[in-house]
Amino acid sequence: MRPETQKIQPQYGSAFHCIGTECEDSCCHGMSVLVDRKTYEGYQAFPEETLGALVKQYVSILPVGATDALYARITPNASGRCPFLSAEQLCGVQKEYGSALLSATCSTYPRALNSVENELEVSLYLSCPQAARQVLLDADSTRAVGEASSDRFRTDQSSRLATGAGAIHKPIRYFWEVRDLVVAMIHDRRRPMWQRLFLLGMLSKRLNEVTTARDDEAVPEVLASYWEIVENGALCDKLEMVPAQPAVQLDVVLRLIDQRIRAGSCGQRFLECFDEFLQGIGYSAGSTAASRCVQLCGG
Repeated sequence: MRPETQKIQPQYGSAFHCIGTECEDSCCHGMSVLVDRKTYEGYQAFPEETLGALVKQYVSILPVGATDALYARITPNASGRCPFLSAEQLCGVQKEYGSALLSATCSTYPRALNSVENELEVSLYLSCPQAARQVLLDADSTRAVGEASSDRFRTDQSSRLATGAGAIHKPIRYFWEVRDLVVAMIHDRRRPMWQRLFLLGMLSKRLNEVTTARDDEAVPEVLASYWEIVENGALCDKLEMVPAQPAVQLDVVLRLIDQRIRAGSCGQRFLECFDEFLQGIGYSAGSTAASRCVQLCGG
């Protein structure tokens, strides 16, 4: 039976805790952090002998379009890390002055804050290893309901789900119905993960075709058709007949990772894991996508 529409607030967002020095990666690598005006002005009071010198060298007002919310920028140092990062891999600002003087980005990451119908929602970016563990390894991560309000991180800056007309139309009035369906599709353990992702992609494609307010009338029918797929376990056999293309998939993955590495935004732990992966599949500079696939699949 299809459940009644609920306003689900996953608990993992507000319950997240940084594990600090125990983390195998650093969220302070390669980021140029934007700072609001209040935070910037607080930084100006730092004594020269502690963090004040770093503020003068690495924190600057945006040259164009500065607002109270996006007023200044913290530029990474020569090693690509935040200049306030201590030798213990901890935030120097928080260590010296507490969390009250953190920027909105530093206070909330890896949380993503969104306001939906004036209710604050907290989700997590999976670029953080600990966030990824909480979301992907906890079987009930999307079931437990939590409270978004918190005194542990800033909530004054968030994205808002727009309700007015914009350049890109979205069927916002069906937001909760769409979310319930997406969660149900994720929880459908009768299907392997790839099938669930495939169906989510197809649903997204259908909803992306709703480009005007008049098209909104088609949304309930689209949702009903996918609810039927979920409830009846339909398409499992047909999807299993779709031929796999591991050589193409592997080649795409390697190309995407290569682009990311060339962009210089990867942490050391990511590079180590990728190197282990390449060794595991017997990668060599002259190998083709097909030969890499044969090595990976043991064929």
